[in-house]
Amino acid sequence: MKKAIMLGFTLILFLVYLPMNTFAQAHDEEVPPPPPPASDGEAGYRQEVPPPPPPKDVGDEEMIQEPKKMQEKEIEMAPPPPPPPEVEVLYLTEEEESAALEYVEEKDPDYAKMLRRIRETDRNQFKRKISLVHREHRALRRIKERDPERYKRLLREKELEIKSHKLVEEYNTTGSDSERQKLRKDLVELLNKLFDLRQVNREGEIKQLEKKLEELKEFSKTRIEKKDEIVQRRLAELLREDRELDW
Repeated sequence: MKKAIMLGFTLILFLVYLPMNTFAQAHDEEVPPPPPPASDGEAGYRQEVPPPPPPKDVGDEEMIQEPKKMQEKEIEMAPPPPPPPEVEVLYLTEEEESAALEYVEEKDPDYAKMLRRIRETDRNQFKRKISLVHREHRALRRIKERDPERYKRLLREKELEIKSHKLVEEYNTTGSDSERQKLRKDLVELLNKLFDLRQVNREGEIKQLEKKLEELKEFSKTRIEKKDEIVQRRLAELLREDRELDW
């Protein structure tokens, strides 16, 4: 009996002592130190992020060139200029075409030959060009009726323009330096005459505009003086008060 009691007591002590000893051993073990920081050669999410570099000191020259670069970039990206407006083609009768061709033959025979040639090869192009000639001829006829002197000056201006283009063609085709110098001198002299003639025509146009402006001013002044009369007349028209005077 005593042996059984002693055996049970020993077993109890063994069961109590064993967990306590294991806990003490675990508590007495040293905690390992934290791992050292990653060196410069190592990569990973634990690597320290370097501080941002200091701002670059921009010189005056770079500050000046930067807007120029932006402006050049905007110029490169700019859309191309719009094409010139197309000429409105007029549907001319045979008589009007013939009159326009006769007008060109009288002023510029070479251009008239070109028009007759393209009339057979490219009808659409001929219509565009003959439309321009017809407009010019019609405008000159109207000017001739109102101001014959101005009409003569405009014809002379047209002749000098044609002659200047012919001199340019001769200048571009000749190979002689002396001949080019002579043509250049002739062209300068002709352009001076053309400038003076165009200036006279412009001054005449200015005088006409000034005259028209004075007429408009006088007309406006008269309407202001007759304001009450004009208002009463319009009132009678709106209210139909003078119906017995209707035609």
